[in-house]
Amino acid sequence: MTSPNSRADSYGPVMDQAFDAAIRNTTPCRIAVRLDWDYCPDGVKFREYGLGQSGPLSLNQTGRWVQPKSDIKLTRRFELRALSDLTVLKFVGSEDDHALIDFMSAYGIIGGSLDTGVSEQPLDRIKEKRDGLQALLQRSSRARVFNKIELPTVGVVLRPTSEGRPIMALHPKSLYGFMCMEAALLVTGNCRITNCENCGALYAVGRSGGKRPGSIYCSQRCRAAVHRRRLHGKKNGFRRVISSLFVK
Repeated sequence: MTSPNSRADSYGPVMDQAFDAAIRNTTPCRIAVRLDWDYCPDGVKFREYGLGQSGPLSLNQTGRWVQPKSDIKLTRRFELRALSDLTVLKFVGSEDDHALIDFMSAYGIIGGSLDTGVSEQPLDRIKEKRDGLQALLQRSSRARVFNKIELPTVGVVLRPTSEGRPIMALHPKSLYGFMCMEAALLVTGNCRITNCENCGALYAVGRSGGKRPGSIYCSQRCRAAVHRRRLHGKKNGFRRVISSLFVK
């Protein structure tokens, strides 16, 4: 599963130049935001720890945890370029446990700044992070909610550009930190969050980089799917009318 704002590749001068150009032209805050995050290509699964069992952190660590299915790991690169396709909306839209498993199988396990995308994590803690971001995107007192979120460490560096003028680059230490930045841009970018009328996915609507105001579909694919269904319905209706004319 891939996403336009996340890809796994190597650092190279050609890609860096392209990234610099994209930052100058499309990034809402004109600041480069980049994260390399590990994930397990075999996916993740639940593991239950009961009383007396040896858990990841201590002998008495109980409850449902999320862990990778294997020791294989790959690195996915996340780059924040526009508000039209945001990882945070996929995360907060993962309402049940199985949806969270699907999300973390594609993007990595949600952990802290000292963890990686293949570090075993308690499900309750992951849900707390999701619920906090949901509250941030839904409530009117967004600034107060955001300031209560336990934000991960973010590295700040200056990157040279081909123009000779350095730009500030932010390097979050975790996928959760990256999504916090996305959420902050949504809150300050005069955008609203809505659901696609076809698939139900969350997406941003607004003049700061999301879909145009009045948009009801998250993508051209969903728009086309609805159009095809309507055409199919019209054809079936026409066939029923023609058939009824010949029924005695």
